[in-house]
Amino acid sequence: MTNQRLPERLDEYRVGENTYRDTGLRILFGIDSDGCVDKGMRYKHGGPFPRAGIDCFQLAPIAEAWRIAWAYVNEIEDRGCPRFKALAQVVDRALEMPVVQEAEQNGVVTVPRLPFLKAYLENVAAEKGYGDNVLEAYIAGLPEGAEKEELSQVAQWSRTVNANVSSDCPYIKPFDTAIAAIKLARAEGVDCMIVSGTPEEHLRETWEQHGLTDSIRGVFGRESGKKDVQLVGAIRAAEEQLSRPYDLVIMFGDAPGDDRARKKAAETSGVPVRFMPVRVGYEEKDWAWFADTFLKPGRVREYSETVESERLTAFYENLNRPWNPRADITMLFRP
Repeated sequence: MTNQRLPERLDEYRVGENTYRDTGLRILFGIDSDGCVDKGMRYKHGGPFPRAGIDCFQLAPIAEAWRIAWAYVNEIEDRGCPRFKALAQVVDRALEMPVVQEAEQNGVVTVPRLPFLKAYLENVAAEKGYGDNVLEAYIAGLPEGAEKEELSQVAQWSRTVNANVSSDCPYIKPFDTAIAAIKLARAEGVDCMIVSGTPEEHLRETWEQHGLTDSIRGVFGRESGKKDVQLVGAIRAAEEQLSRPYDLVIMFGDAPGDDRARKKAAETSGVPVRFMPVRVGYEEKDWAWFADTFLKPGRVREYSETVESERLTAFYENLNRPWNPRADITMLFRP
């Protein structure tokens, strides 16, 4: 554990004092947390998240089907997507499952269709972000009626998720090779920041428990905006504080959304952002490979577009697992 004070807001981000191996080069690693540095993705989406949906939407009769649909959307199909978007997608997947269709036909359960949430995602969240704070502010401006009732239930579901995560997952041990790589990167003069869609309070508690706040420049989550916004914030900070951008930016992530975020950050900032994908099921190996190939020999700048392309091919092939509405939970994660 450390006592270093991390920035509370994205606009407080500060570039590190050292350069990469004292070469004058400035390098930034943006690092996702859940599923990339630790097994939080499996733990959270295997328990706290689906349980909140089962409880809040009275889905106990189809609990197993809901868990399967939740796991598929969040860990495979749209891995790492924001929770409200995931909720809407899981509803659609669950409704494709024969066991759910039969339960509805027999009047055993009613799966919420959530039309107002889907409209909110398209018209509000897509622009303003997916945090609880954005949803709560939107609800506060609504008149009484069906939309406010539905979205208030969704907000309550999200609060239940947060409570479940706090109680069920007080601490999730990180991958050893991930921590070793981050410590080595910092020792070599690389600026490391956490770029995440997880609520910041929980996220910062987690990184304090990891004892790594002295190795990172900031821990940012949903409240600081989308991941591309967080990356751009750090890139802009370098331009303002150093009068020049970072020489190299690499985003580490385990989800296609991380790849999209770094592309959007590059487009917005005008600074190239590479992507180092961490494959589900191969996390320890992928972190060790990057450290052994690029960090230890001092060759981080050789993580080229060609190397990135090869890693991306393996990354997307690993997630290419078609949806089967009759699947059981074990079938989802079979290689």
